[in-house]
Amino acid sequence: MTNQAKTASQPDLRFTGNWYIDLGILGTIFLIENKFGYNLEKVINIWNKEPEKFNKIFTISFLHEVINKNNEEISRGMDNVLQELRNREDFKDLTINDIWDKYFETYKNILKTEVKKLPLSRAEFRNLWIFNVNTFEKQKEFWNKILNNNFPDINRKTALLDKTINQLLPSYKEFENAYFVPLYLRDLSFFNYSFLSLREAFVDISIKGVTKHYCFYSPDLEFSYVVNRKLKEYKKKIKEDSEILKVTWKALIDVLYLFKSEWVLSNMYLISYERMDNKKVENVEYIGIDRQKAKIIIDDEFREKLNTVLQYSRAKTNKNKQLIRKWLLMEYLENNSLFDICWEYVKYSIENNNLYLEPIFYALMIEANSRRYNKVNNGCSAFDYIFHHSLPDNSLIKEGIRKTKRANDNFNKIKSIERHIYYLLLQLKETKKNSFVNNLLKIINSSEIDHYTKRSLIDYIFNRILYNNSSNWKHYGLALILPQKHGK
Repeated sequence: MTNQAKTASQPDLRFTGNWYIDLGILGTIFLIENKFGYNLEKVINIWNKEPEKFNKIFTISFLHEVINKNNEEISRGMDNVLQELRNREDFKDLTINDIWDKYFETYKNILKTEVKKLPLSRAEFRNLWIFNVNTFEKQKEFWNKILNNNFPDINRKTALLDKTINQLLPSYKEFENAYFVPLYLRDLSFFNYSFLSLREAFVDISIKGVTKHYCFYSPDLEFSYVVNRKLKEYKKKIKEDSEILKVTWKALIDVLYLFKSEWVLSNMYLISYERMDNKKVENVEYIGIDRQKAKIIIDDEFREKLNTVLQYSRAKTNKNKQLIRKWLLMEYLENNSLFDICWEYVKYSIENNNLYLEPIFYALMIEANSRRYNKVNNGCSAFDYIFHHSLPDNSLIKEGIRKTKRANDNFNKIKSIERHIYYLLLQLKETKKNSFVNNLLKIINSSEIDHYTKRSLIDYIFNRILYNNSSNWKHYGLALILPQKHGK
């Protein structure tokens, strides 16, 4: 088949929306990048315009990766083959069989003994045809069939992309609701590559003797590529298993300014597993992000304010205190309570006369709106949740922040307000709403502030706190009493 004929029927290289195929595409790109140094743009360009060349560089890259290099001499020999093949100016005079022959002859010459086939090592596909045949000629034969989408023991017309292909996937019969429609291999032009290269999409991270494999996925190829490259760069900094999420969010935030798509962010996952072979997969985890969080973190103003580390201390023993640092953005993405963090920080900062007010207002109001929204939608079906209820608009949250700041300004006009803060903080922590409101009203009514300011504060207290049936009344309460004398 000529380049022109094949290109005419071959779609452009892009993600399909199926994470298994898409991570295989990503793995193929990383494999070629690792062996040839080609970036994303160049790999895509070769796939789109020179499919025969793509098959050749993929074969060169894949064989170098999976040939069992069980000693230093073999490893050097395979590296030399890779170097020789990729130094060619073009690949027009090079066939797929030539590539296999070059690796095979080099391997035989190193061992100086009779070799029947290339020793390929791939745990997750140990029973795949090219890994489990008796002769080198059969290996080549099956490889060429794979490149041409001709799988020897899979009927592409009837085969589903499900658990029968890889253990990471659900069974269509057992979990029909996991699919919108059955996905057949006949519809997947890139399946032959992604089937073999899924492993390359993952980053291996070993902590305390346990190796886990991680990959970030979103339905945008370039976004996933950039974030996973960052993840590979940051892996050296990971010392504890709990740090993987922090590093992933850092990689994500680093590239967010390039991508403003809520759809991309609200369909992204961190996928991890400990073991995958042709029999089973162990400890698979999927961590996703919801639509509301996606709307928040693509907003530059919100992201900037939450991209703040708050520090406070907590008593570890009677004599020692433990210093705690919390990155607001990561805590928000991981659904941890921002109110609790802000409360601890405010208490600590008042004692040390160093309160950073701005991120507190944003953290409290963003979480307050999230909680109010979740309460309204409690009990709704997934269909209702997605299609019939609009998410809180970011502009409304920002307007709420401005109003809350105005209320805080008014509250701080009261003289000697600092002496009441500790008691008010304690009532917030103990969720004593009525006591909290009664004390606020007593403080306001006994103050010398003007009538208009008093009326405005009382309206805020009644509407945002007393008559608020959601648990987020505490957020509005804490935002109101933040002492500006200790802030900046």
